[in-house]
Amino acid sequence: MVMGFFERIDQHVGVLAPHYPQLVDWNVSSVGENERGLVHSGKNVDLAARRLSYSHAVTPTTSADYRDRFGANGCEIYVAAYTEDEWRRVQGAGITTHIFGKRMGPFHVVASVITEKPQVPELERQLTMIIQEAANVAATAMSSHEPTQ
Repeated sequence: MVMGFFERIDQHVGVLAPHYPQLVDWNVSSVGENERGLVHSGKNVDLAARRLSYSHAVTPTTSADYRDRFGANGCEIYVAAYTEDEWRRVQGAGITTHIFGKRMGPFHVVASVITEKPQVPELERQLTMIIQEAANVAATAMSSHEPTQ
């Protein structure tokens, strides 16, 4: 069921990708840093860890301002599905995200979507809606597979 959650996100974001320069690397596997230190890493899905991450034009920095990490059309997406035990440890961290703790069967979804230079709020909203809808579909599927009592 969790695999379907990530597959749904991948499929729907893939439809948006040709229309936004921030998503140009969506279909590229993680490749690390280029010669200028920019991380055009593309997408990384780790099903065993129940995580999906994507970045485009993100560079390591020691600046206190998170915006300094982003190059032109910078974008960072992070989605994780935590077990109940993992959630208890994350919950107190005070992470600010667009989706924090949405219930999906036995999991809690945490997701963050950031665009910079330029910031594109409509893209961030669309991506957040895709993640929320995928979680809703997965939660419904998971609940229909739970044993009845």
